[in-house]
Amino acid sequence: MKLPGWKTLRQTGRWLRSRLSGGALILGYHRIDAPASDPFEMCVAPAHFAQQLAVLRRVAHPLSLADALQRMQQNTLPRRAVVVTFDDGYLDNLTNALPLLAAQDIPAAVFITTGSLGGTFWWDELTALVERLNPLPQSIALRAGAAQFEWHPAADASDRARLLNGLYRWLLALGEDERRAALAQLNDRANTSGSRLLMTREEVAALAANRLIDIGAHTVSHPLLSRLPAEEQRREIHESKRALESLIGSTIAGFSYPNGDYSAVTRAAVRDAGFAFACTSRTDVALPASDRWTLPRFWIPDWDGERFARWLSRWLPG
Repeated sequence: MKLPGWKTLRQTGRWLRSRLSGGALILGYHRIDAPASDPFEMCVAPAHFAQQLAVLRRVAHPLSLADALQRMQQNTLPRRAVVVTFDDGYLDNLTNALPLLAAQDIPAAVFITTGSLGGTFWWDELTALVERLNPLPQSIALRAGAAQFEWHPAADASDRARLLNGLYRWLLALGEDERRAALAQLNDRANTSGSRLLMTREEVAALAANRLIDIGAHTVSHPLLSRLPAEEQRREIHESKRALESLIGSTIAGFSYPNGDYSAVTRAAVRDAGFAFACTSRTDVALPASDRWTLPRFWIPDWDGERFARWLSRWLPG
């Protein structure tokens, strides 16, 4: 049973902790770009990101994630501490985000999915496929192993969005091989080829060479980790760390859970792999008492600087 006003009460508690405790706001981003279509709202436009960074430089104290955690432990964290992070490894983190971060001298952690370097994530491929289904078919039936998907249009303007969201939820629950097979069936209908959206190995190395950037791991294939057997979870976690350390020639300290999904087994595997900290998608303030392997974050929408500043003022100490 949910108590009336419980969500508001929890948000108020978080707000009070941010005002009264020596914590930090960890901000999460995926892409810094302004594509024609952004159905999953993963993008912040470069102009808006520049405005947000200017606000951070003006009213906050930006730190690297590793520095913020160390200073929490030492009880030397500055007031209004804020950390910038990115998940996945999109090319625009290098081409669009890095120059804007450099202009404000703001560090960031970038968590990389190692198995998709130089390619495209399945959800971006799915978006392109659905956009190319023109006109929409009268029905779609897909099979991947024992899993089936059926869709019939409702003849309204939301048809394409409903199809995309339905397919995303169905594909998200599939294994990698089943997902590939289903996407191949869709591709036969749409007859399209995806463009590269993710960094190559060379581009990750170039990003890592910048003094403002700390590279972290984000698994090999971006699965829902808690749904995998324990050994497969460990492989995803350990292999992503090993691949990145080989690529950039230094230790990888940070990890980010794909889709914010983890279990006690997942957390233990991350810690056993030698990661010093890990980020979730849970919304809260990171406090000195926070568990280092389940750090909360705030995901930032495509807000202009003024709206971002208003939101930030609610969470930073006065």
